[in-house]
Amino acid sequence: MFLNAGIVLSRIHRFSTRFPQPYACSNAPVNFLTLTGALYREGHDEGCCLPGFIEPNLHIDNKKTAMYSLRTLLLCLIAGTFFASGCVKRPDNATSAAPMLLDVQLIEVLTLGADESAPPELLFGNPNFVVTDSQGHIFVADQATMGVKVYDEEGQYLRTIGQRGRGPGEMLYINCMYLDSNDHLIIADQLNARITRFTLNGEVLSTHPLDVNRVLWPRQIRETENNHYLAQYKLPIAADLYNDKLLHLLDKTFQVVEEFISFDELDYAEDAFADAYYAFNTGHFEITRAGHVIYVPSLYTGDLFQYQNQNGTWVKTKKLKGYVARKKAFTRLDDPENRPSNAVSIRAGFNHYAGIVHNESLGIFEMQDGNLVHFTVIQFDDRRVFGVELFDPAGTLVGYGTLTGFEMPEDAQRLPITVSWKDQQDRFYLIDYFGYPVVRVVKLAYKPATGQRAGQAAGA
Repeated sequence: MFLNAGIVLSRIHRFSTRFPQPYACSNAPVNFLTLTGALYREGHDEGCCLPGFIEPNLHIDNKKTAMYSLRTLLLCLIAGTFFASGCVKRPDNATSAAPMLLDVQLIEVLTLGADESAPPELLFGNPNFVVTDSQGHIFVADQATMGVKVYDEEGQYLRTIGQRGRGPGEMLYINCMYLDSNDHLIIADQLNARITRFTLNGEVLSTHPLDVNRVLWPRQIRETENNHYLAQYKLPIAADLYNDKLLHLLDKTFQVVEEFISFDELDYAEDAFADAYYAFNTGHFEITRAGHVIYVPSLYTGDLFQYQNQNGTWVKTKKLKGYVARKKAFTRLDDPENRPSNAVSIRAGFNHYAGIVHNESLGIFEMQDGNLVHFTVIQFDDRRVFGVELFDPAGTLVGYGTLTGFEMPEDAQRLPITVSWKDQQDRFYLIDYFGYPVVRVVKLAYKPATGQRAGQAAGA
């Protein structure tokens, strides 16, 4: 079901939502309704109706005709079950099962960097990561200065940690930042080939060299049990010790001890564009309080994967089903040099790839009530839409909805929004690159709306 969504900014105003029309075919069971004797498929459109089920216009006039209609209906239901169970080929752009409609709001509670007349320490050049500590302090990494700006929970600037350079506590490229349960700030710097652990005041606690043959451009790090960390990245094919694993378990000195989730497990593992794309955008994962790892591929087809540590080995235990209006996550272009403006271009060694991304994961987070929130960009017809999926603690999809106020530019390769972090108060930290970059702190509110499902909203 669509989530009717809006964002309330500093002016606290509500955006209205009109729902885009997704493709009607789905993985959901085919529902048949009898309307004045006609057989009708709920949500049918051209190319989706089953063979022979084109409104036969049977009228029930007497008992004999009624018996004939009933017999015909039973035969049609049997045939419909047969066709729906796999004899009708599912098109490449078919949808996943349509979730329920919810009403959702993002309510902004704080903005950092919005005053362009403020001194430089209060502005951002190229922010790329946000984390918070146990006291509510906000840490914003800025690639423009290679420093981390620190604010209190009210948004008052406190200090900056680090600067550009090669010395202790300095950075050349902040490709990942995390704050662990000990309130230690962890920064991965691939160009300096090291991970540095800081105190909250910016003192260097330890420095750990990266084994660049095993750890390359980690994009996300999270703490697990036994002082271990889970890092997400994919080695390029040209790496000396190449493997196609996407999640890597690191010990307390950030050395690899285990790797799992193979790129070959994904739907498009044989595609060269996807292989190159995952070297810089591997996807997103969340470690739940139950100890599960929920992984979402960056090129999103509606599938999420749950892993669990069983006897010291991480194994896949469940596949969660999300919502996409079209299953195809991207289109690879045959001529990268003459690509449209909204195409992603990747050069890997002597190879050049390009593609248009249709569906993308922007991050998955566990709420305090155990529900999972997944931010996505998915394509409806010719529009890519920023939205939210909501899953219950068991991993069942509850609803989906679009977020207005963040309309995707037609010529954009990706949405200029990063959902970087969620704190213990269930506040989300969005890096907004529309215009001058700012950090928005928002709360998510949702409630049931109507009984409709995705694609049935009036005026879609």
